[in-house]
Amino acid sequence: GLGDTLVPRLKAAGADLRRCHLFTGYDFDGLHTGGVFNLGEDIERLRRAIVETGSVFVAIDPFAAAIGSGVDSHKDQSVRSALAPLSQVAEDTHAAIAFVRHLRKGGGSAEDAGGGSVGIGAACRSVLRVDTDPENPERYLLSSVKSSTSRKPPTIGYRIEGVALPGL
Repeated sequence: GLGDTLVPRLKAAGADLRRCHLFTGYDFDGLHTGGVFNLGEDIERLRRAIVETGSVFVAIDPFAAAIGSGVDSHKDQSVRSALAPLSQVAEDTHAAIAFVRHLRKGGGSAEDAGGGSVGIGAACRSVLRVDTDPENPERYLLSSVKSSTSRKPPTIGYRIEGVALPGL
């Protein structure tokens, strides 16, 4: 949830919350949208929100919830048709749009470890993967699975540390 997870993490990272816009339901043109962003229904609202707030980065989490029930996430053509308008919004607004896609149980190769069609990753300019370091379970690895616009960067390791925030 926003109050017990996302906002405290933003604070711990030093984010200026005045510059963060968290949409769990929002009003545009007198229409209230519920808490789940839907690519098929909310793409023009997203475009306007990016423009109105001056956003440069948009995160959609989780992707599976945003794709919408009318999209067959296992069919390449269906996925690419759903993602094309999102790609256009990114191009038109110059905002970076990222989404979180969870891995299937049992994994598989890095390119097809996510649930659904390979078209999901294929439609992206960059795909990053987070894994637990097999040599150290308290460390994580961030690796590039795909990079269409540059050479693949090296894998980096990191760990998560607890932070005490006053008032929480």
